Parts: sequence; structure tokens; C-alpha cells
Amino acid sequence: MADRRYTINAFTVKLEPAPSEAPGGLARADAGIERSVEELLAMFERYDVHATFFAADTVTSAVPAVVRRIAEAGHELAILAPRFLTPLDQLLRLREEISTARARLEDTIGGEVFGCRMTPITSGWRSPAMIETLVQEGFTYSSSTYTRQRIAPLLLDSSAKAHRLQTPSGQLWELPLTSWRPLGVGIPSIRTAGGPSMSLLPVWMIARGVDGMNRHGEPAILYTHSWGLAAHESEYESLPLRERILRYGPREELLEKLRTIFHIYRFGSILEAFASRLTTEASRPSNSRRTGIVRLDPAG
Repeated sequence: MADRRYTINAFTVKLEPAPSEAPGGLARADAGIERSVEELLAMFERYDVHATFFAADTVTSAVPAVVRRIAEAGHELAILAPRFLTPLDQLLRLREEISTARARLEDTIGGEVFGCRMTPITSGWRSPAMIETLVQEGFTYSSSTYTRQRIAPLLLDSSAKAHRLQTPSGQLWELPLTSWRPLGVGIPSIRTAGGPSMSLLPVWMIARGVDGMNRHGEPAILYTHSWGLAAHESEYESLPLRERILRYGPREELLEKLRTIFHIYRFGSILEAFASRLTTEASRPSNSRRTGIVRLDPAG
């Protein structure tokens, strides 16, 4: 396995209500979100991990104190786009939703927001117009895709590595989540970045995904949901297999996997892990919320 002293990988958290919680019931879940975040922050401090929290606007508006606590602990905050009912709905409402969410998040933490993650995470962008919208709104990066199922090895497959998406308005960095290629090529490509699958996959398989990226000089990107720590063994064991795939396993099992991964590898925020690429000067379009030259300071 990799030496923890070297490559800085990125660990991310999707800060959103649990799937079973209706938007109107979020206020009742405030205490659960706060407990989960505090537990994650304590673990990150213990293992010297800096993370990127992709915050849903519903969470930012409902529990701003929790969001500020994350920023005060030295972690990066970014936007988690809402889940739209249809691709057309997404196309029509995306700009308004992410603009509102970003403004609220920046007001809450008193700093700039550079990244966005779309929901759900897919194996490719559905619409060039969506990419154009993120560029025009001034985002520097997105981390919204998995690598595609391709025969090409990682060295030749741009969809598996950090890459620029070019638009008439400018460029956007796409930072794909990590997958493992057991045969060294893109088929099959097993999604080992985390999420609910972290409960199903053995920790050695998650580690193989990280090692595979690091061998090619690429940071791995892993993630968990803020509500992932709420699962209990009795609840999980009673679920049918189909639902287990969509949910986290017992919280102690998840915590043990995270401890193992954090012990082996170094993790930082996305701004830290991809600093050599994201700190380069980038021109923004005239209709962007941030015009001119953007410089990122991951240490700030």
C-alpha cells in the first residue's frame, strides 16, 4: 500500500439530509446532522484530514451554525446541487438553484466557494449546457462523475483523471471520483470512491482504487454522506439486498473502514489535493459572477 507521507488524496462529504427525510422534516433532523458532523470533524482532527464538504442548500439554510463550524475547523465548503426530477427540470432550474445556494453558503462562511457536485453522480455529463452554466456562474471545478467503462487503461483514459472541460465561456475542471480497474483497463471499472458502496466493499478494494490513482500521479477522491454514520446494525440487517446497496451498513463498520483508510493514506480537501492545477490563473467570462482572474489559495 501507499506510503502515507506522499500523495495527498481528497476526501469529500456530501452534507445533505438522509434520503428518508422529507424536506419539510429537516428541522427535526438538525440534531442528527450536528452529531454526525461533529463525529466526522473529531475523526478528521485525529487523523489530520482536511476534507471538502459539499453542502446542500437545505442544510445551509436550516443549520448555518453547523456549516460555519465546518469552515472554522479548516475544511473546504462547496455546493451540492439539488436532485432534479427530470433532465429538463435540471436544465431550466440549475442556474437559479446553484446561484442561490452559493450566495447563501458564501454569506454563511464568509468566504468564496469554488466547487460544485451534481446529484446524482453519473458516468458522464448529460448536457454541455450544464457545464456552460457552471462556467458562467464562476465555478472553478466540479466533482460529479465516475470514470466511464472504457477499454483504455488509466494512463490513456482522460475520463478517469482530472481534466478540463472546454466551453465557449471558459473552462471547468472535472475531478472524477475514484474507481478501481482490476485488469488494468477500464472494463470492468469498480466504483470504489465510497458512498453506500463503502459498506459493501472490503477495505482492501477501496485501497486498490486509491493505489491505482496514486501510481499514475493522480490523487484519489473518496466520499461519504453525512448521514452515513446514522445506520445501525439491526436496521441494516433487516433490509433486502436491493436496499442494502443504496444504504450504509452499521456505523461502527463504516467508522472502522474510515479509520483504516485514514491511517494508511494522506487526505486533504480538493483544493489541497489538486492545488497544482486549481491554483493556475483562469480567465472568467464577462457574465460570470466573478470576472477577470481567479487565484485560489488552498492554504488560506
